[in-house]
Amino acid sequence: MRHQREFVEEEHKKTKQAVSDFVDGITKEWQQKQKENRGEAEGNEDELEMMKMLEIPVRFNSTKGKLVPGADVSSVRAVTQRQSHQ
Repeated sequence: MRHQREFVEEEHKKTKQAVSDFVDGITKEWQQKQKENRGEAEGNEDELEMMKMLEIPVRFNSTKGKLVPGADVSSVRAVTQRQSHQ
């Protein structure tokens, strides 16, 4: 039983290390993209202006917790009792 517990603890440590390495990789990749995008920010401004002129949404917002017109429309399904034919 003790051997099994040590094995489980060792596997848990390996899993934690793998997750940590994965998250570190994602973080480094994201930081590298941020650095690359800073140089391209000037070129993106023209694209953003064009998208605004064409009324293409630039950012998407959530409607969570906001009143949305037309969202309060609902209906009720009337349940009727079935009648047999004679």
